[in-house]
Amino acid sequence: MTSKISLRQFSASPWRLALVSLLALFFLLSNTAAVAAPAEKLPDEKLYSFIGKDPVPAGTVPWQLLRQVTLIEEKQGDKMIARPEFVAAVRALDKKEVKLYGFVFP
Repeated sequence: MTSKISLRQFSASPWRLALVSLLALFFLLSNTAAVAAPAEKLPDEKLYSFIGKDPVPAGTVPWQLLRQVTLIEEKQGDKMIARPEFVAAVRALDKKEVKLYGFVFP
């Protein structure tokens, strides 16, 4: 036995409502993503502002000192090379054993 569904029956069905709702949602989300502004790049002070709130125990190197590094980009031939440039206080720690205060997530 076959049954025919008229266009009038389909237009009033919950399936049509669901299909139209999904299509509207799809177009709304796709247009929103295309128009959305790119995310603002946060400065390091906002990203890492939680570092250094605890007092630094004696004999340890503070993380704020180790963060004082600049990335220098140079062109060598046809390639761009990036190298770190450390402040004098960090360079003074080179080849020395230091203690850091903090923890590591496993």
